Amino acid sequence: WYLPAIFELERLLLNDLVRDAVNSTLAQKGETKLYSRGDSKFYWSSTEYRRWEAEAGEFVSKDLAQCISMYNGDIREYHKKYDIYVRAVATF
Repeated sequence: WYLPAIFELERLLLNDLVRDAVNSTLAQKGETKLYSRGDSKFYWSSTEYRRWEAEAGEFVSKDLAQCISMYNGDIREYHKKYDIYVRAVATF
């Protein structure tokens, strides 16, 4: 099992054919389906992102990770401290 990179997560969540096939398999196994497009949910990816910001006159590194919005497909970077959904995959 692993947490997919942002490009894998995009394909998994935003491609209707792929998402429907995954949801069908999850339903057969009695597992929770993926959220649908239009839901106001985010999924974390394993893709990390580093941003430098000025704080108190010094540059500070912000370690972030990319996530994808199920509402509109936007990719965003958030601090890893936030509680956001994950979807681990066995193979891709």
